Amino acid sequence: MNSKGFTLFTALIAFILIVLSLVLVQSMTSTEASVSEVVTSISEQQEMQAIADLLRADALQEFNYGVRLSIEKFTKINEYLINTSTSDLPDWEDMKNEFIADRFGVNDTIEDGEGGQEFAGLAANSLIGIVETTDYPSGFSIGLENQEPGALTEALNETFNQQAGESEFSEIYECDGEDYDACIGTFYVTMDLSPDDDGQGMSDAIYEEFPLVTVTNNEGRTLKEPILPRGKFKVYVPLRMFKALLGAKLISERVLEISRESIDASTIPGIVSNRAADLGFHEDSDSDGFVFVRTETRITPSTDPIPVVKRLEVAMTFREDNLKYKIDDGQPLEYKIKLTRFFD
Repeated sequence: MNSKGFTLFTALIAFILIVLSLVLVQSMTSTEASVSEVVTSISEQQEMQAIADLLRADALQEFNYGVRLSIEKFTKINEYLINTSTSDLPDWEDMKNEFIADRFGVNDTIEDGEGGQEFAGLAANSLIGIVETTDYPSGFSIGLENQEPGALTEALNETFNQQAGESEFSEIYECDGEDYDACIGTFYVTMDLSPDDDGQGMSDAIYEEFPLVTVTNNEGRTLKEPILPRGKFKVYVPLRMFKALLGAKLISERVLEISRESIDASTIPGIVSNRAADLGFHEDSDSDGFVFVRTETRITPSTDPIPVVKRLEVAMTFREDNLKYKIDDGQPLEYKIKLTRFFD
């Protein structure tokens, strides 16, 4: 009896040990699978994050280039107007602000200007669609969310207008409004996307309108990252737009000295040319590739019995030949600025 009881007990113990071993093996296998899944998930997450970071870096560079190129194209096809009904021009600070308002639609105070939302639209168009042209690695697909240009333009325009009122939106490089030779005239555009803090910066609601880069793997997992990061950064625009503006200002000062009675369409081009020569604008001067090339004059008489000058228009064109200050190397770049003087 004792021998048989001992044998059964031994078998029972052995069975329990086998069951425990099976449970332990199953637990270890399950744990190993879970650990492997977690490791794989972390590895995929890191890989997806790395792809998203590279896409953001590339997209940001494309955005910077796109904004510069868009500004250059807009400058080529749109002349800038200086309107006055007096013999005086605005001071340099006011003239710069009006120029920024017209070119970029920021803090726009020009009632009949064509600026509007120009820069916001340029920035929006530079962001939309830039990711679709990027190749992506095997096993992943990329895309872009929030691609509605109208909503993004409105968001950017609101932000830029707020920046113009509170901080320096455009920082001009070495151009004091007096010394033409020393004026470089390139500039920085500031984009403040930092979180809103007591009315400063960008609100979360506006920031959510910005495009998101999406990275999706074969299992359908998707990672989303905004193209433009939170924070304040500057876009350098190597276009000497403000040098052209200063040159037009200095020429216009001489033109506005002409009395209404002595205005003659045949003499004004000579006056402009002499003023340009005095300032060293012409091609034979040491102009570093930035030259005054031509002027166009138009006089509109009144319909009174005795004709008098009602309006004087002087269009001044500057050409950029220095590749250092151009975006599209293969195309000519000209800045056209028109002075319009109205007479009572």
